[in-house]
Amino acid sequence: TLASHLPVMVAMLVSPQVAVMVGLGSSLGFLIKLGPIIAARAAVHAVFGAAGAFAFRKGLPFTKVLMLTLPIHAIGEALIVLPFGFSLQKAGLIVGVGTALHHFIDAMIALAVVASVGLVQRVAENRR
Repeated sequence: TLASHLPVMVAMLVSPQVAVMVGLGSSLGFLIKLGPIIAARAAVHAVFGAAGAFAFRKGLPFTKVLMLTLPIHAIGEALIVLPFGFSLQKAGLIVGVGTALHHFIDAMIALAVVASVGLVQRVAENRR
């Protein structure tokens, strides 16, 4: 599901509230379609989205925001599956490492999309 993290990553440029709502919205959608484990993992998007949005608001460049949120995202998703019966090894290796790789690839896509429409520059101009 390439680019599935793009909405929350772009939402981090808008505000923490928007990033949280996008994360919760995706979690609700996944709950309806794919069940509680995927929905719980998607709920982590609200957490890393808020953290990234606050960091961006404090002036951290978007590229660094995306890398800062990678461990929050990967560790969060790995931990959230433990109550569902995943072993620590399976949660860490499959979910954690898989999420980190997926986050990194989606971050590269987000950077390309944001750069192509000049979104970071527009946000910076609106802050002045």
